[in-house]
Amino acid sequence: MKITLEQIDLVRKRTNASYKEAKEALERFDGDVVEALAYLDESGKAPKTEFGSRRAFMDKVRDLIHKGNITKFLVTKDSKTVLNIPLNLVIILALVGNYVFAAALLIALVLGYKFNIVSPNEQNNMSVVPKNPESPVQNQSSNNENQ
Repeated sequence: MKITLEQIDLVRKRTNASYKEAKEALERFDGDVVEALAYLDESGKAPKTEFGSRRAFMDKVRDLIHKGNITKFLVTKDSKTVLNIPLNLVIILALVGNYVFAAALLIALVLGYKFNIVSPNEQNNMSVVPKNPESPVQNQSSNNENQ
């Protein structure tokens, strides 16, 4: 049986295999696309995509939601924690009330509050404001003078 370009394209599309691999698989099974697909899948010659299935995609989404829930957004002033909420809630607030949320963050920054994103493993902490929040304008100008 003659192998057509459409068959090769179909196998490539479904398996992410190269033209050569798709053609060889089709030739091996006399043009039977289903057999060629099964062969490439079982042999591991066709590379898997990162989100190969709905289940894999949902697992990735579930992992991201879990990471957002255990990662905390901290607002502190004078070494006292004023607010400690999950990062997912901060993202939702930013999306729903973006102007109000941005204004609140700006006002808090001017009043000297510090913002930190703290992950469960203490190595991935990220400070959102400079080390000396009392005078952010002075910090900027002194940094410009040093350059």
